[in-house]
Amino acid sequence: MNATEAKNSPLRWLNQNFESIFMVAGLISIILFITWQVIYRYIITQFIERAGAAVWTEELSRYIFIWISYLAVSVAIRKRSSIRVDMLYDHLPPRWQRISWITVETLFLCLTATIAWFGWGQIERLLTFPQYTTALGMPYLVPYLILPLGFGLMCLRLLQSLYGQVKECGALDTLIGLALTALIASPCFIFDYIEPLTALFG
Repeated sequence: MNATEAKNSPLRWLNQNFESIFMVAGLISIILFITWQVIYRYIITQFIERAGAAVWTEELSRYIFIWISYLAVSVAIRKRSSIRVDMLYDHLPPRWQRISWITVETLFLCLTATIAWFGWGQIERLLTFPQYTTALGMPYLVPYLILPLGFGLMCLRLLQSLYGQVKECGALDTLIGLALTALIASPCFIFDYIEPLTALFG
């Protein structure tokens, strides 16, 4: 397979657009559901006296919005467009900028992996003790499923990004980045509890 074929391969396209497929579908669904709710509330109810409110549209739209919001984080990770404070980063030499990506993305990976793990624990609890939404009667398992799935997808995107960054940095700079990661994370393992402001700002 030559370079052009590899660039246009279905797998590459899917890698670039996987989240976007569901985000676009979700956004279109929200627009349709909310439009239907407005039409139903202000037009249909004028002609049908006993027509109930289409509250299920609002509930479903809210859960779809939550799903696409988490999927958008994966897109931001892939494009490296997450919101960040880059005042220090902009003043670093190019080498240390590359090393900082190793540190930041490794810490981010630890966070997303932890949330994905505890998110799966929440799913297990909802399987054991089911709860249901008010309007749709849908199991809460469905909206909560985005926790392990969404953060699991973030983990995959971070691993992809880290793989490329490791190849760019080389072994020595990668080890330096990982050492900085361990140094930053070490207070979490030394102390039982750290005040949030102290952990963030020292």
